[in-house]
Order: sequence, then structure tokens, then C-alpha cells
Amino acid sequence: MKHKYHVEPRHDQWVGRLRSQPDDGIIGPDKEEVLARTIALAKEVGDASVYIHDQPGLIHEERTYPPRRDPMQFKG
Repeated sequence: MKHKYHVEPRHDQWVGRLRSQPDDGIIGPDKEEVLARTIALAKEVGDASVYIHDQPGLIHEERTYPPRRDPMQFKG
């Protein structure tokens, strides 16, 4: 089962959390620090995606771990 982590702003903080556990997670004032800690956790569990939000509800980027699990990209 793929683990889906989200890093998003919430109030004056950044939160890195599992989608299935919205009340638990990594919380901090700095986006880069929360992102780094969330990525480390995703790498540890494997078969995980980290969805990075710039604002609530809008996904800016997706990172998949391990990287070989990334969807294939086609030219076009």
C-alpha cells in the first residue's frame, strides 16, 4: 500500500502528515525543514509519495520514494 504524505501550510505553520492521519504529523515554522523531515520519513517506509502544497488544497509537486516508483513520463 502506498503511503501518501502531504506537506502544506496550516495557519502560521507547515505540516507534514499522512493523508490518513490528518491530526498527526511533523509541524514547524519552516517549509524546508518540515519537507526534509517528511521526505526522510517517506524514504524510511518506502513505497511513498510526498505531495507538496504551496497553498491549502493545491498540489505544487509530487515526489515518489524510492524514485524508481515515479510514473513514466512520455514526450509529447
